[in-house]
Amino acid sequence: MFCIYCGSEIPDDSTFCPNCGATLPNEDTSTSNSNEELDDATRAFNSLAETWDDSVEQHADNELDSAIEDRTQVRFNPVVPGTTPRMGQVVPAGQNPYHKSAQAPAAGPNGPVPHRNFLPLAIILGILAVALLGVAIALGMGIIGPRAQPTETPILKEATPITPLNKNDESETENESGSVEGVPVREDLADYSWQELSLLGQAIGGASDDAQGEKIAQEYGLLESDGSLPHNASKKLELTDGTSISVRIAGIRHDTAQNGSPAGLTFIASSSLGDAVMNSTLTSDGGWSDSALRSSLQNDVLNHFPSELKDSVVAVEKHTNNAGKTNSTSSVNITYDTVWLPSLVEVGGTIPRSNYEADAAYVADILNAEGKQYQLFSELGANQDGPSDVLSIPNTPEGWWLRSASPRRAGRFMTVDASGTPGYGRDANESAGCVFGFCL
Repeated sequence: MFCIYCGSEIPDDSTFCPNCGATLPNEDTSTSNSNEELDDATRAFNSLAETWDDSVEQHADNELDSAIEDRTQVRFNPVVPGTTPRMGQVVPAGQNPYHKSAQAPAAGPNGPVPHRNFLPLAIILGILAVALLGVAIALGMGIIGPRAQPTETPILKEATPITPLNKNDESETENESGSVEGVPVREDLADYSWQELSLLGQAIGGASDDAQGEKIAQEYGLLESDGSLPHNASKKLELTDGTSISVRIAGIRHDTAQNGSPAGLTFIASSSLGDAVMNSTLTSDGGWSDSALRSSLQNDVLNHFPSELKDSVVAVEKHTNNAGKTNSTSSVNITYDTVWLPSLVEVGGTIPRSNYEADAAYVADILNAEGKQYQLFSELGANQDGPSDVLSIPNTPEGWWLRSASPRRAGRFMTVDASGTPGYGRDANESAGCVFGFCL
């Protein structure tokens, strides 16, 4: 047997150490004290553990058991006399402040502090802090539990309706089937710009043949599906001097451009530019070619066209009696005109030779050599025998000028009267309406 204070070997059942003089504790008393301390620690642990789940309790039990096991083991590590005892060292009798036979040292700042093992409690509190931190993080990130109160009603935003496109707002993607690049299909002639009509005129005139040109015109609504013109379709021509003229398509590939190809579109006014004289004097010499009105149309009127139209107007061949009074068809020759007046045959159709006496039948031949009737006038029934609505132009009480000079009478040009009947001669220096045409 060894002294638990100095480590010396002593006889069994000794109650004190003969070497250091320390009283040895009774085994039953030591065991009882140890058991009391163990019971206190266990009760403290159980009080804290009641609030935690089984996994935390098990972990705390393991840590506490380890601490209790360490506490109940007596370590043989005596303190050296004259030195300050450290945790776990054995203190000789008289120096052990907790031994019942020793006098407890006075309390003070330099006095020894009784030691108690708080390791089990620290472990439990650490586990508790870690668990609480984990729960707080999980709640903050929304991993567990709803972010909103269960009683909150979700706020649903009303769906924004898709507003259908207006017909006038439709983009050109709807008209991609149009074969002419840069020109969408419009509903009406008036909806096209002059630039677009110019492009259409070029495409129609440049088609491989009449059938192909008419197909393009039908595609863009410039011809009906049966090949007829839309009779009520018109477009406003706003001149730069403020004059407004209504024009209609009179023919498709009807006229021949100066370069020999067909002009795609021919427009003729359905209102008068105003009253004018053919010449300032009573003369028809030089016919249409030398007339004052032709010069005015080619220069003054064309210069008042909007810029997007003026540069697109195509000069076309116009066959006309440019002699004046004549009895020969050889007097009919070509002028190239941008803005012009229609001829008698172009508005009223072929003139029957029977309309003249036998010795004057040449008049019909000369007038018929000045072109052919436009599709618009033909479809609307205009002829040489009487009035027609399509040739009756408002605000032309004296009728309106044609470019055809009278072959039989000097100083006279042909007109359409106020009723819409073609073929009336009028002195060149008298006033009449001015109804012009042009090609794109």
